[in-house]
Amino acid sequence: TFAEALGKLEKQLEIRVEPRNISITLDRAYLAHALKATDKQPVFSQYFRSMADFDNVLTFLRLRAMGASIETLDEVILPEGGVTYRDLYGAYELSFDSLNRVLEKSVCKEALLKGLNAMQRTGNISEVEKARDNYLVSLLSAHKYETETIYPVVGYYLAKEREGKAVRLIVTAKRNHLPDSVIHERLVMLYGER
Repeated sequence: TFAEALGKLEKQLEIRVEPRNISITLDRAYLAHALKATDKQPVFSQYFRSMADFDNVLTFLRLRAMGASIETLDEVILPEGGVTYRDLYGAYELSFDSLNRVLEKSVCKEALLKGLNAMQRTGNISEVEKARDNYLVSLLSAHKYETETIYPVVGYYLAKEREGKAVRLIVTAKRNHLPDSVIHERLVMLYGER
């Protein structure tokens, strides 16, 4: 998957260097590989399908907020989880409420809706990002005491990664003299929390 993606990327780079395309190509390849490799592992499959749905909805929301054309969505969208390309394209020009119908096929529908509802209340897209991060960690923390699977090991790795992000967020906010409410707003659930 990566070899194919990098081959296409190399051809694009011969014409024009576009940093955004490098990132998108690698993200697509990573997610395509992860979805294919985990299709027989229910927890990991749900994890990566949820990641795809959340990231595609976040991209959809950002592009709409910027007033970008629907063709731009085609350039940056990631592989499908449960939310289909067709449904996202169909909702692009419609009202915000139409997005709720698009999410019906998602494995993480409730978490997505929770994030979207919080975003509507606050007007802040970081609510959807926070809902994504909390949902993804909850998938693995539900299995943290299993002794016969690899889930606790992966969960521990994600926990350490998440703790590092939390520390960086706090330090950056304090260094920039931001109020504690900004930290609280962006801080996500850690691995051991429920």
